[in-house]
Amino acid sequence: MVNAMEKPIEKSLSLSETSTSERLLQAGLEEFAAKGFDGATVRDICHRAQANLNSINYHFGDKWGLYIAVLELCKDRVGPPAIPNVPVNEKAEKQLHTFIHSMVNVILIKRHQFGDPLVMQIMIREMQQPTGGMKDGIKMFMIPIWNLLNTILTKMLPEYTPDIDRHLLAFSVLGQITSYRFNTMIMDTVITKSESDRMTAKLIADHITRVTIAAAKSFHVQSKTNDQ
Repeated sequence: MVNAMEKPIEKSLSLSETSTSERLLQAGLEEFAAKGFDGATVRDICHRAQANLNSINYHFGDKWGLYIAVLELCKDRVGPPAIPNVPVNEKAEKQLHTFIHSMVNVILIKRHQFGDPLVMQIMIREMQQPTGGMKDGIKMFMIPIWNLLNTILTKMLPEYTPDIDRHLLAFSVLGQITSYRFNTMIMDTVITKSESDRMTAKLIADHITRVTIAAAKSFHVQSKTNDQ
């Protein structure tokens, strides 16, 4: 009796391995985005994918293997990192503005044109509650950008500025830039749409650059004070 009930189910799931793995990936994307890695269950993912409970182990090894595959899918959908093209012979302040303007421009484009909110939700979850699954991806995306920004800031700060102070300033710059990507809901709540529309990449870049230059100059003032 049990076998008679199982046969139609097996027949309905007798799709190609590629089709099954694709359905599991999409189901995993949806479940992980909604519930996070810990909250998503194998049973719910398989139910959403219309696959049997062993399919995740068969195609991905386990739930973690599926999660890593989903993160790879997210990375592919986001695309390669956009490393700013900073002119080598310009002054550090000009390099900083070019860096910030380039990053803000990418941020604003993605804010208005981001194709998959599920990918965004998973990336936000990873930043808020890191699982370690995106560590390699973050390295690939962030290290070139981080190194470039720190090279620029090194030119702007006193010679013997401690690394931790330069790093704090770099985090401040990146934090200001990314806030325009992740705080869309807050911006839409506290300011009018007309004001938001006036916040062009150049306007935002000008503001962040002014703030950063002022902060860098304060290190020079502090350095002179310490020398006296």
